[in-house]
Amino acid sequence: MSHLRTTLLFNAPVERVWEAYTAEKHVGVWLPGAGSGLCASRPLTREGARYALRFSRWHRSSIQVVGVDANALHQRRFCDVAGHLRGTVTAQFDRVGDATQLTVDLHYSFAPIWLDSVLDRLFGAGIRQQAERELESFQHYVERQTQPTRAHTPRKTMTMTVAAVAPAC
Repeated sequence: MSHLRTTLLFNAPVERVWEAYTAEKHVGVWLPGAGSGLCASRPLTREGARYALRFSRWHRSSIQVVGVDANALHQRRFCDVAGHLRGTVTAQFDRVGDATQLTVDLHYSFAPIWLDSVLDRLFGAGIRQQAERELESFQHYVERQTQPTRAHTPRKTMTMTVAAVAPAC
């Protein structure tokens, strides 16, 4: 299983960043693939919510919210429709003074498991680039929504750890 961790710092209260990350009306704006609407089965702030994203004609994912702690943690599990790519995205929201630090962990693997390392070498860079584009889009969206009164340069750090682990889903 491969892992990508991204940390972003926002000059906005944690409640505002949480809402932008979890409210369907906001997610549909900043998340690529959500343009046609999420059509979630329930609010994304409730465990068990299900929705689908269409990234291209051939790439669609079904997603389920599996963990929620309001203004602190949001976890979702995804699986592409063909069943070859699956994983979890865990977003941790931490208050840092008047700002919010968002740490997003993406764990993913390819099926069948015996081909995971080969498929990750072939397609992993594209998966990581997509994840980074999603978070950059989110960062720009929140910045436009908050319009800070003082000069602020968001800090962003990205680290990637790749490890082989059997998938949980």
